[in-house]
Amino acid sequence: TLSSSSAASDVYKRQDITLEGELGKISKLCYERDFQEAEIIIKNINQKYLKNPIFWNQVGTCYLLQQKRRKALLFYNKALAIKSNYAPSLNNLGVMYIHEKDFSRALVAFKKARKAKQFSRTPRINLANLYINIGLYDQAIVELNALFNVSKNDVDVLNLLGTAHLMQNDVAKSLAFFSRIGGDFVEEARFGINYALSLYLNGKEEKSRDVFGDINTKNLGAWSEYY
Repeated sequence: TLSSSSAASDVYKRQDITLEGELGKISKLCYERDFQEAEIIIKNINQKYLKNPIFWNQVGTCYLLQQKRRKALLFYNKALAIKSNYAPSLNNLGVMYIHEKDFSRALVAFKKARKAKQFSRTPRINLANLYINIGLYDQAIVELNALFNVSKNDVDVLNLLGTAHLMQNDVAKSLAFFSRIGGDFVEEARFGINYALSLYLNGKEEKSRDVFGDINTKNLGAWSEYY
């Protein structure tokens, strides 16, 4: 029996923007996990960016990357105090709440981020993923169809659409989306497992075995039990 929590993606995306200059350097250092150097720059320039939500959002993400969620919450809220509908901070709050398994707050945050920036891909992806995880497949499909209409080859959208229809037992439609995912993506568990299952349920057993056999099992992580 499929369960939403095991079949859906475990990948929620932080929303960052391309930054240059001092802010770009902070972003680069934090993603390279050189947090000590990043903090030095943050302390040196924070007075210059007191009213800049982009700066405080980046500071929040630096702390989130360190698993310091209380500090991340503080700085995301500081960005939102400057601009209440700042989509990146709303989305990143949602990701933080996901880590804490506070799905109701995550849902509210992703919805606000999507509303603040209607055509932003990241909050819609995260919102759809959360909907699948809590069993609201119709709502997930609505969000994903909006993204699919913009980009027919977005592998994250195709994967989540395939998964949502699979969970609804619409196996033919599920396979129609999974089969559009090409390249090496299907070797990742979050793509390949449900694709193989969809193939099997559509009577394509040999192809299903091929796909399942190609899945990289070295880094299954949270997908291990489901695999």
